[in-house]
Amino acid sequence: MPHIREELVFYAKLAEQTGRYEDMMEYMKQVAKFQQQLSMEEINLFSVALKVLAGKRRTALKTLQQIEQKEQNEQLNFLICQKKKQIEFEMLNILEDAIDIIDHKISNTDNQQQSIQSKIHYLKIKNESLNILFELDLCSDYTIYETLEANIKMFDIAKIKLKGSDASRIVQSINLFKYYYYICKDPTKAQIIGQNAIDEAKADEENMNQDSIEFLKCLQGYMNQMNFEQQDIY
Repeated sequence: MPHIREELVFYAKLAEQTGRYEDMMEYMKQVAKFQQQLSMEEINLFSVALKVLAGKRRTALKTLQQIEQKEQNEQLNFLICQKKKQIEFEMLNILEDAIDIIDHKISNTDNQQQSIQSKIHYLKIKNESLNILFELDLCSDYTIYETLEANIKMFDIAKIKLKGSDASRIVQSINLFKYYYYICKDPTKAQIIGQNAIDEAKADEENMNQDSIEFLKCLQGYMNQMNFEQQDIY
């Protein structure tokens, strides 16, 4: 049924162009049900729909929070709170659906079919979804574990497939560093991740490009900030 899949992708593109992102996501969910691997174009369409739907609700929640802080009427505050819960429920459903789809595509596609690029993109989408749940305090201990696992998987893939000087590999090191330090509150592990990334990048310095240099500076900045904060603690 290749023509059906092509039609769904076409409809998803139309939905994007007309700003109907709920429809776009529904079309891409249908595409994801096919056994075949998603193409990079299809992964990007899925990611765009997810980002817009989650982004709109994230903005709405922030706006409601600001209104709630200013509103002194208890009855109105109750109504605002109810609206927040409704949007949080919508956000939870959107992100959990996306995570389930990504997990299904990863687990049901063998490594020969699955390109390294698509696997990293799958994990990136999952990680971003989990991070939003964490940011909005909608996550459980299981979600925190899942986020760490997604970060570690992306990091491990990058270490195997990419050189130490590769910008994408440095970015994965930054993500894992930030997760260990800011979420897991484990500066020792974060220090090891960060220092290893810097050492490995410098060992392959001749292959570094401008992006690699900038990301390395960013990682060094995070490490300097962490070391400064840790000095204050002790």
